Amino acid sequence: MARAPQSLGALPVGRGKGSFLLPLAEAEGFWIGAMLAASEPTGVWFAVESRDGRQSRLAELVGPQTAVLAGMIRSDGRFDIFSRHSLAALDIAVEDSRVRVELVDPAVYTQVTGEAAPDPLDPAAGYGGWRLP
Repeated sequence: MARAPQSLGALPVGRGKGSFLLPLAEAEGFWIGAMLAASEPTGVWFAVESRDGRQSRLAELVGPQTAVLAGMIRSDGRFDIFSRHSLAALDIAVEDSRVRVELVDPAVYTQVTGEAAPDPLDPAAGYGGWRLP
């Protein structure tokens, strides 16, 4: 994809078999926003599994801080957005707890979770830069 998509709000996550599932339509992407308070555990680690099976550490965050992970940095200094094209799964670890989030087609999400898949996001629904009252 040529550029990162705008945020259109929080994405749903459902429970799969041994992991969580994040349904993403073909042309959708996402970024990760993390807010770690002083009372939070000291570290949160993010790792990714690419579509070709490569595992790599994405980031380590130590609270307190607010951070945005917009994608995976490439060797040319640009980044690949998080999408079904670039990722198979995201692994998150906090102290001794670990969770895996697999990126799936909305139909797979419905089949595994039994929950209705979300409608594809409407690009016109996001924040358009107008001033809020």
